Amino acid sequence: MKIKFIFLIVLFHCFISVIGQNEQIFIYHQATDGETFKTLEQIYGVNQNDIRDANPNLQFSLKTGESVRIPYSKSLVSNPQKNVINNHLTSDTQYYEVGAKETLWGISHKFNVSIESLIAANPILKDGLKIGQKILIPDEKWTVVKETNVDDQQTNTSNNTFHIVAAGETMYSIAKKHRVSLDSLQLANQQIISNKISIGDTLQIPIYVNNNDFIEHTTTEKQKISEIAFNYQMPVQEIIEVNPKLSKTVPAGEVVKIPVAPFQETTTNEIVNNKNITEGTPLVLPKESAQLCIGGWNTESVFKIALMMPFNTKDIEILTEKNSSMKTAVTDYPFFKFFQFYQSALLALDDLKTKDLHFELYVYDVAGNKTSVDQIIQNETLPQMDIIIGILYKEQFTKVADFAREHNITLINVNSKRDDIVQGYSNVVKMMPETSNYSKSVASALPDTVGSFKLIMVRKKDSIFAKTDNQIRQALSEKYSNSLFVDSTLYSNYEVIKNLSTTKPNYVIVMNNSTASVMDLLRLLNKKKNDYEIHIIGYHDWDELSSLDVHHLQYLNTVFTSFYLVDYQDDDVMHFVRSFRERYETEPDRWAFQGYDIFSFFIEGLAKFGKDFMNCRDHIEYQPMTTEYQFENTVGNGYINQFWNSYTIKDFEIIKLN
Repeated sequence: MKIKFIFLIVLFHCFISVIGQNEQIFIYHQATDGETFKTLEQIYGVNQNDIRDANPNLQFSLKTGESVRIPYSKSLVSNPQKNVINNHLTSDTQYYEVGAKETLWGISHKFNVSIESLIAANPILKDGLKIGQKILIPDEKWTVVKETNVDDQQTNTSNNTFHIVAAGETMYSIAKKHRVSLDSLQLANQQIISNKISIGDTLQIPIYVNNNDFIEHTTTEKQKISEIAFNYQMPVQEIIEVNPKLSKTVPAGEVVKIPVAPFQETTTNEIVNNKNITEGTPLVLPKESAQLCIGGWNTESVFKIALMMPFNTKDIEILTEKNSSMKTAVTDYPFFKFFQFYQSALLALDDLKTKDLHFELYVYDVAGNKTSVDQIIQNETLPQMDIIIGILYKEQFTKVADFAREHNITLINVNSKRDDIVQGYSNVVKMMPETSNYSKSVASALPDTVGSFKLIMVRKKDSIFAKTDNQIRQALSEKYSNSLFVDSTLYSNYEVIKNLSTTKPNYVIVMNNSTASVMDLLRLLNKKKNDYEIHIIGYHDWDELSSLDVHHLQYLNTVFTSFYLVDYQDDDVMHFVRSFRERYETEPDRWAFQGYDIFSFFIEGLAKFGKDFMNCRDHIEYQPMTTEYQFENTVGNGYINQFWNSYTIKDFEIIKLN
């Protein structure tokens, strides 16, 4: 019987629920030192019990950097209502006394006036609020000065100042050009998601006079100064000169001064009624939430997902013609190595459908040749994709990455171990963790005191392992302040035995993934376990060496560093295994776990935060079963996962070390 595998568009439809204007959405707040749920209630005007209910995983005392979900309704964000005036403001006064822990945002929200209007009425507020300070609350008769001295890219109406986006401009460069903070520009233009603007877009410019020679940039996550400089299109040195105390990497919540052109008085001023400024103004969010990571499930859009995998359907067709009896299951053949990744992707999308989401999954068979990819990228549907997830080989990846970059599509690379694949591709996400971080993980497994142990490094004679050897030495030099204690690298298993110390614990770093060689080394060392204290640090591919003796690994205190680790005692893992068994009548392999994790994580990000979801990656709530996702990027390059699992085995159970 001839079997044909035809991969067409797979549509995942779900019915749209009728959701009113009070649809539940969330603002994501990164906690700072000393903040509590009560503090967040004061900042956002949302009952602290509601915030607690939305964050059942958080403790009473918030930790710095924790992501907190603030429940909001869509109607509150788009149509803020005027609040009851606080008792501090009487009917015969226009002044308000600042209380403890109050913010400009809270006061502006309390009296339904914009932050810009408050600053215009009280210029001293640019230096911050102080307890007991009396400030003027502008009413509808209050006037502010608006700039009308504009160039050919800026236009005015009788009510607002606008900027028309030109080629090469970014939200950062426009903020710098108009001497306003990025936060203010984002808040005035909340229709712009994740700072994504296009030529010809019209932006509203916040109206207030900045007499300083800088604007303030507040980091919402850890950033490098070079990345900030790139965003603002300026030399790194200029930022360093006005921020001499900053390190190269700036922690979240830090205020960085961005130098701007000297302030110039405008030649013409226009008086604008404050009513015109505040009318229709979106709800103002505090600085720490100005990244606009407002995450609610988007049940209105249809998300287009491309999955590219080497199914090798032609090989299957030839095989089935020759073997009509099909005594062996199709999935047992080598060319179906990744098939469970596809199966679990379908399972993940089915689970996501319970959120009333709409998907169109386009599946492409990228066989092991360049021609197939050339044909795929010529498909007229591909430019419409919101995301591409691919198991791609080197030449295939380059073609797809070029295409994705041209069409501004995020490309998830599942299988490549090469860190250089993200260079020049800011839209590429590499799932396999950064190799240099593997070396740091190895270094962390060693004792902290130099001289308290004997270090032996043994590796296979291969250029790949030589590179790893150098990276580990660099990590050790950083950990031990360049102390020269690393012995010469050994190449023979018998040399390792000869170099064991009887007076100190022996830590043996093994850079070898040859099953026969590793088994021989473990056998030799196991014979010496009663005479020496031995600790093995295995290579990151050892989790794929199924023939290794678990008894030897336990007796030798082996530490594993691996990208892939599944805890089969975890409730989520057990639920997934049951679901996979029921649906496919087989056991899930490592590709099944990774397929479910990758689709669940990135499609949730897409459905909550839009196409530029990587800007809000720390607020995606799905917790992968196989590893943590800690993505970092550098200027102009894509994202690489930084996390390596570190674990050991005791009493035949996996014990996580990080």
